[in-house]
Amino acid sequence: MENLVSPTEQTAPAHGFDREIELKKLKIEEDKLEVEKRKARWTGLTVMVPLVAAILTVALGLYTTYQTSKSTFQLEVAKSIMQAPNP
Repeated sequence: MENLVSPTEQTAPAHGFDREIELKKLKIEEDKLEVEKRKARWTGLTVMVPLVAAILTVALGLYTTYQTSKSTFQLEVAKSIMQAPNP
């Protein structure tokens, strides 16, 4: 008996099976992309938190310096008034 199916038809996978494999590969790649997006968000957050903390530290330092200089000036004015000769 002769084989009625050509050799290429015998080795070629079914189109439905091939499509299913490609869809699974696509799903895996989409999942990988989602994981990478999450990693990028966390990386951004880990960069931003210390940056915000540094900015707040500098701002607090400037505010404290301003308040200290203001208080020192008021104290000096009060000393000057108290030491002034009485008319």
